[in-house]
Amino acid sequence: MRMLVMILLLIRQKLQCGNPMEKEKEKEKKVIAARGMVLSVTGRLVISSAFTLPEVVSMLSRLRSLDLSFSRFSGQIPSELLALSKLVFLDLSGNPMLQLQKPGLRNMETSPLEMLHLAGTSFSGELPTSIWRLGSLTNLDISSCNFQLLDNGLSLLSYTKFKFLELDACNLTKIPDFLQKQDELKLLSLSNNKIHGPIPKWIWNISKETLEYLDLSGNFLIGFDQPPVVLPWSKLKSLNLDSNMLQGPLPIPPPSTSEYLVFGNKLIGEISPLICNMSSLMLLDLSSNNLSGRIPQCLANFNKSLFVLDLGNNRLDGPIPQTCTMPNNLRVIDLGENQFQGQIPRSFANCMMLEHLVLGNNQIDDIFPFWLGALPQLQVLILRSNRFHTQGASFAEPWWQQSYWPYPILPGKPNTTGVIGSFPKQALRQDPLATNKDDIP
Repeated sequence: MRMLVMILLLIRQKLQCGNPMEKEKEKEKKVIAARGMVLSVTGRLVISSAFTLPEVVSMLSRLRSLDLSFSRFSGQIPSELLALSKLVFLDLSGNPMLQLQKPGLRNMETSPLEMLHLAGTSFSGELPTSIWRLGSLTNLDISSCNFQLLDNGLSLLSYTKFKFLELDACNLTKIPDFLQKQDELKLLSLSNNKIHGPIPKWIWNISKETLEYLDLSGNFLIGFDQPPVVLPWSKLKSLNLDSNMLQGPLPIPPPSTSEYLVFGNKLIGEISPLICNMSSLMLLDLSSNNLSGRIPQCLANFNKSLFVLDLGNNRLDGPIPQTCTMPNNLRVIDLGENQFQGQIPRSFANCMMLEHLVLGNNQIDDIFPFWLGALPQLQVLILRSNRFHTQGASFAEPWWQQSYWPYPILPGKPNTTGVIGSFPKQALRQDPLATNKDDIP
């Protein structure tokens, strides 16, 4: 399933290419370089090194942005660095050997710091109270740290209005109560903790008008306490509930949602037709649940936004709906390990961008779909454990003159596709573009 997420990230990266960068002012282009350090006089410092953090950094009194992430620094953070009077962005993430003494954090209490990233560091002990006193702080990431996040300490966060809050892999056992007072969040990530029990009903009231990204994946959540028919966040773009123990019907995100991942749970019932209102959907992964019934027709014919449709490993049945009947950008369709019957829709031939098609482990009864070989981008095709046959098949299809079946036919291998009857080797031999004719007995 993670491969599908990677595919989407690659697609998203392509879509974001070409964004123009702002030109810096001509006068402020002097750059100081020393020992792996690059400083632009516009006030942003980016360091990449395997050395101890140079103390000279703490002397840059006009510094506003400091990024030390994934730089393999070791040793202690100079306490003077945390007292820089103009510093608003500090990223120390991804430096597991970097140490921070509690006394040094006292210098942060009067800091104008707005963004603080400490993910993947080895800072330990209770999270210092000086962090709670950062009056301008709106962006905090302490994921995968060794801080002890106790209830009484977290309650102090009630007085800080966050926009971006990441507490992944922090050994939390419940959704922190201080979140009830957060009404400006854009991103909330609590993944890979030890949160158990139902999702509390008060969560539906936090940041209703601002929340865009919510990640509760990789926990032990078992269900929802009084969920609404449609989740309430009007600007939600990404909802990740995967790898929990969620039971009950499938929750439906708002129409604004572009990514919805809920694989690896115990959800039951049919897929609500309300999901058809998610007109901006790019990634839908409902795999590895206990969903039943038929697929809403709209899922097979979403607009151009949908790239990944993964409904594998459920209990869905009935015929596979006609798919790609209108222009589309589908790259991945996974309907494997369900109970689909009937034939493969011939409209799949219109999925011209399709790279990954999984229909294995169903009850499909059809002529072997050689016509799928005409799909120009198809790289992965899984048809095993169905009832394909060749009786009455015509192999004079026009695509034999235009394309070829790109998947190797290996003699002597067991029949894992469930093909009934002899494999049409003569059709492969007649293909002028086939590259493995010598291997066909």
